[in-house]
Amino acid sequence: MQFHWNEDRRRLSVKAPAKINLYLEIHGRRPDGYHEIDTLMQAVSLYDELEFRSEDEPGTRLEVKAGEGFNDDELPSADSDNLVFRAAEAIRREALRAGASPAPGLHIVLRKCIPMGAGLGGGSSDAAATLLGLCRLWDLELSDAILESCAAELGSDVAFFLYGGLARCQGRGEVVFGLPESNLSERFYYVLAAPPVHVSTSLIYKDLGGVPVAENRLTTPEPLATMNFKSIRAALRNGQLLHNRLQNVAFRCFPELEHIYQLMKTEAFREVQLTGSGAALFGVVESPSGTVACEGVAATCEGIAERLRHRLSWIEKSKGDVRGDRDDERQGKVFVVSDLPAWSSRRA
Repeated sequence: MQFHWNEDRRRLSVKAPAKINLYLEIHGRRPDGYHEIDTLMQAVSLYDELEFRSEDEPGTRLEVKAGEGFNDDELPSADSDNLVFRAAEAIRREALRAGASPAPGLHIVLRKCIPMGAGLGGGSSDAAATLLGLCRLWDLELSDAILESCAAELGSDVAFFLYGGLARCQGRGEVVFGLPESNLSERFYYVLAAPPVHVSTSLIYKDLGGVPVAENRLTTPEPLATMNFKSIRAALRNGQLLHNRLQNVAFRCFPELEHIYQLMKTEAFREVQLTGSGAALFGVVESPSGTVACEGVAATCEGIAERLRHRLSWIEKSKGDVRGDRDDERQGKVFVVSDLPAWSSRRA
């Protein structure tokens, strides 16, 4: 999360990053209807952009604009159902409850650059950016507990984006354990492929029981429960631990995702995996330490990304049992991203 004030400090801009799931295991269903999960989330350098400005006219006004390469029909609504709008109202309520006096009016501009329905957490990141951004804009000193409570009410992944970096998330995703930072010269680079498919998370979870566990084995025999932070980082560095229990479910529902997966497997990736419930897939590139080496890896990623943009048949009609929303007029997107460090300390 990156924050920037304009010169007169009347407007605050925030860059809200995406995430990928390096590890995702699904456990039993909870009494509240959600599934218990255990996941490693990593913030990456693909951003939505938000701008916040206090106004004298009462009320919250939200504008949603298309980022580069996006069309207006790819945007979320700008009404009260938008997570950004809901997050703004939650912070206003908490501010008033704490005896603060936020400005009567608020103008928010959201520029979408993270594909929706792709498992990249764009909406959750935007919500967290709103919680954190308005605390700065209105000079509020709300506790971590209050912000985490607001985040949990807004969505399962929102709490992760209050902190960023690499974190283990449990519960339905709202219980966050931050992993200590490693050597900052050691970077991980990824190529993200986001096809023009909007995956319904509820659909994937509904079909979860139909895919045998044996079809989606772990890449390492050790579950997270037996590993400390140091061994988790070592496993990731060695190309182990990558796992997504939902991957084969998504492939069965959306065969074109498996087609893209197989195409990506022919490139020089250490591993290829779906993030979240999809539809985006990421390829992991070897990431040696050192600034010069990282620059070389970034250049390699750009070459792979350019080839994938030409190779992937984005407008090919899907075959098989494909369910969900697909826009055959919309093009898929390929991004080169790197991991991001945490932007805030956090507690479990």
